[in-house]
Amino acid sequence: MRCVTLREETEWVDTVEAGWNTIVGIDADAFERALATPLPKERPAIFGDGLAARRIARIVVDFIATSKRAAIDTELGGAIAETSNQNIEVVA
Repeated sequence: MRCVTLREETEWVDTVEAGWNTIVGIDADAFERALATPLPKERPAIFGDGLAARRIARIVVDFIATSKRAAIDTELGGAIAETSNQNIEVVA
């Protein structure tokens, strides 16, 4: 999706460099030109692949499961064998 920034600068310089964002300030003609400019054919994954939340959730779930397993194992004096996380599921 095209972005037209109605300011004189932006923090999102990567989007400008990739051609997906145009800075026009308050110039109405520049705004019109920006809307008429064709979008680039390529869309680089500037901000990653969109799966960061899923990966972070998996890390958190694994950490919690490992911590719980270690706490229970400690309470039982090391009597727990390796268990699985099959009852813990990440919904993304």
